[in-house]
Amino acid sequence: MTPGTVPPTPSPSPRAVATLAHPTGVPGATLDAADRHRSGLDGTVAAAPSSRAVTVGVVGACGGVGASTLAAAVAVTGARDGLLAVLVDGRHAGAGIDVLLGIEEEPGLRWADLQDARGEVDPVRLLDLLPRWSGAHVLSTARARGLTQPDDVERDVLRAVLSAADLVVLDLPQGRVAGRARSCDVGVVVTRCETLSVAGAQSVAADLGPVPSGLVCRRSAAGRLLPHDVAAAAGMELWGEVVSDPRVAAAVEAGAGPPVTTGGEPARRGPAWAGARRDHRGGRGRPPQGRRAAR
Repeated sequence: MTPGTVPPTPSPSPRAVATLAHPTGVPGATLDAADRHRSGLDGTVAAAPSSRAVTVGVVGACGGVGASTLAAAVAVTGARDGLLAVLVDGRHAGAGIDVLLGIEEEPGLRWADLQDARGEVDPVRLLDLLPRWSGAHVLSTARARGLTQPDDVERDVLRAVLSAADLVVLDLPQGRVAGRARSCDVGVVVTRCETLSVAGAQSVAADLGPVPSGLVCRRSAAGRLLPHDVAAAAGMELWGEVVSDPRVAAAVEAGAGPPVTTGGEPARRGPAWAGARRDHRGGRGRPPQGRRAAR
């Protein structure tokens, strides 16, 4: 991407998008009440099927803490461990997460292309049409195009993604946490060591409700709080710290996306990915050990 320019996002053909809606050939078909209840998408909490993806919701306690970068790092870590990982942009306006990753010129579906993908969305076809970054599938918002009915589209599209993937990482804005919390097995709240972040983390924790969740803290030069102070004040477990690295901003500005370093052995993280699913609404989940992403 040339600095200072924002090219239009390439879109797939209408025919390709049309094949997503209802494999029986009935575009625009909708799920009946029983289907929505079984999938947990009607506002009720349904038992997750054994094949459902592990779903990690990542949200910043305030702006600019690096939540989207951490979400991308989690998805890439899963992909490097051999999981079918999908990174989902929870925003439907503004710059998409594809810009952060440097793939905004890559062809593939964005949220706006899925406006008519309702009902029984073909999960395999959907993932095939998404762009990829470092091995992870990415469903991003489109900068110049938005969804007219995002809630309706999200329900059916996320249902398809959850049925096909091993790991789904939701990059959530604060205002959408409560509506998406029931889809998450684990919630990760990214904070700074500042008073504003404490207040933001308390608000996010309330929206997450019973979802097992914890804090990842980014130290602040201006703040006098320590990570454990923030966690204690927010009433959440401290799961880790984010390492600040000026090379990340330079890489993103150059269009390369944030560099992700993965520590530890994949075999050690495997049980933790599975544990996130087992711990869903059943106690505190623990993040995979040995994972660190620079910021």
